[in-house]
Amino acid sequence: LTLANPIHAVWYMLAMACVGFHLSHGIQSVVQTLGYSHPKYTPIIKNLGRGLGVLVAVLFASIPFYFSYMNQVKL
Repeated sequence: LTLANPIHAVWYMLAMACVGFHLSHGIQSVVQTLGYSHPKYTPIIKNLGRGLGVLVAVLFASIPFYFSYMNQVKL
C-alpha cells in the first residue's frame, strides 16, 4: 500500500497535477493542429481542455485518499 504513505501520496498528487496540466495543453494543441482554430470556438476548446485536464487530475489524485481511508477502516 504505497499510496497509504503520506509522502508517496503527496508526490503522486503532484504528478497527477502535472498530468492534468499536460493533458489540458495537449487537448488544445491537438485541436489547433487539426485546423479547428477559430476566434469563436478557440475559447470554448480551451475551457473544455482545462476542464478535462482538471477532471482527470482530480479523479486520479483522489486514489491516495481512497487507500488512506481503506487503511484506516481495515476491512
